[in-house]
Amino acid sequence: MSNIIKKYLIVIQGFLIIPFVFLFFYVWPSSDDYAVFYQMVKESKNVWEVAYSLYYSWSGRYSSILLSTITPFAVNNLFAYRLILFVVFALLYLSFFSFWYTILQNKKDIKLIVIISLFFTLMYLQIMPGISESLYWMSGSLVYSIPLALLFFLQGCILKQENKIAFKILSLLLVFFIVGFNKITAIITLIIVIVHFITKIRKRLILFDVLLLFFLGVGFLILIGSPGNYERVVFFPEAFKIKKAVWISFESLAKLNLIHLQNITLWLAAFLIFPVLKNSEFDYKIQKFLNIHPLFVIIFGQLFFLCLFFVPALSMGINLPLRIYNFLSPFWLIWFIWILIAARTHLPKKIIKSFSFLKGVKLKAFLIIIFISLMTFFVKVPGGDIYFGGNLPRSFYDLIFKANHYNTSMYERKEKIEKAKEKGKSIITVDPVHDLPKTIFFIDITENPDNWMNNFYATYHGVDAIKIKKNDDNK
Repeated sequence: MSNIIKKYLIVIQGFLIIPFVFLFFYVWPSSDDYAVFYQMVKESKNVWEVAYSLYYSWSGRYSSILLSTITPFAVNNLFAYRLILFVVFALLYLSFFSFWYTILQNKKDIKLIVIISLFFTLMYLQIMPGISESLYWMSGSLVYSIPLALLFFLQGCILKQENKIAFKILSLLLVFFIVGFNKITAIITLIIVIVHFITKIRKRLILFDVLLLFFLGVGFLILIGSPGNYERVVFFPEAFKIKKAVWISFESLAKLNLIHLQNITLWLAAFLIFPVLKNSEFDYKIQKFLNIHPLFVIIFGQLFFLCLFFVPALSMGINLPLRIYNFLSPFWLIWFIWILIAARTHLPKKIIKSFSFLKGVKLKAFLIIIFISLMTFFVKVPGGDIYFGGNLPRSFYDLIFKANHYNTSMYERKEKIEKAKEKGKSIITVDPVHDLPKTIFFIDITENPDNWMNNFYATYHGVDAIKIKKNDDNK
């Protein structure tokens, strides 16, 4: 691939990511973002007392709880709220770049690594079924997007830690910190540590290995040993019903597979890169895994995702939120690439020779087809709405046609609440926001002033109750 094509690919992919970046300047806090602030006011506690209370009454996710302490500051400063979300997004891309830089053998071709990491990011952004929950909502971003980025950094640190004390220390801190986000991140961290021991060049244990196991074990004890894990069961009456959890897990696995397999861009990209997916192109430490038969890779991947789904399904007993699918999506994409590499390794040479990497005009034409497939994944109902099958075309549509209206409506709502407070009103009715940008909008308060989200919102604004105006309120 020539340098000119590489430059064009970087520019085009950067352009496609632009709307996701600009949309951060239109987001607003919602629901759980006000939770810590609510407890501080209602229970007359400082932020650290609330964090301590959450650990003992809600969840053992110590890292998530620690990061939640910034939410009272963020919801009080809209610019800070938006900036934090943008920084997390940038961290995600850097983690993807770090991942590909670490596992690819040729580290000198930085442009190619940038192209690969950008396309990987684009596929992740395109496929996410609930993008607002993970990228544009702080509570979701803190619990899922940050640990996702840290997990990708972790594998790089562990691979690089040989004879480098800085990477050893960073690996230990990351292991302890990532375990504390949620049980899914804890399990994935455990698997990364297991892979580290499998790929060890030196078979004997060294101090780093012992400390790695120690930090991992301490993290698991703090996470699982929290009294809050058992207190929260009250809110999930269907929790710990094994048959239901198994059913939810299989159903969730089917959804995760279909979400990705229906994406035409994924298959076009697979066809393009298949001829060059040699295991020799990857770091020697992971080549033994790339030589595994593709059938075993498929079975392992499905069992891996099934187990990860089972954990939250068992603890909640409800259909899993979309942010869990968002979190697992990059791992599904890596698993898919692993299958392609394994298939290329084990297919007969005659079949391999029938695939050749496209060059010249054919390559340019195929790349154009791939980018067209990214941007035309939507359906327009005659006389009706537009239904998007991917987040890329929706992000452009929302940025151009909906984001500004949503932002203006939320500012108007805030102004209306302040004016009502000046008049001495303690129960306030606000207008619903219509024509919402689904890329960034997660959830709003309801028509019921006693709803928990309404209570959080009312407490934040210093009034007794807030509700959305019903359709018949104007009659």
